[in-house]
Amino acid sequence: MAASTLVTRYADRLGLENSENELQRRVQRTTDEVINLIDELLVAHVRSICFESLDVIAARAAGSRGAFPPTSTH
Repeated sequence: MAASTLVTRYADRLGLENSENELQRRVQRTTDEVINLIDELLVAHVRSICFESLDVIAARAAGSRGAFPPTSTH
């Protein structure tokens, strides 16, 4: 995945309007502020993964099994 795509992805997860400029500004701060940004990114990423998983489960429940193969053979 290209770096700019990742920047946009994480900025979207943080709800930032001007993704690249805002992240660039925030990484040029003090170490404590950068650590806080990393923490925000981790939290946003984890929350987003949960919702992405729910989307997959909902698609399976709706009958879209062709796009999402079952994870279990039971």
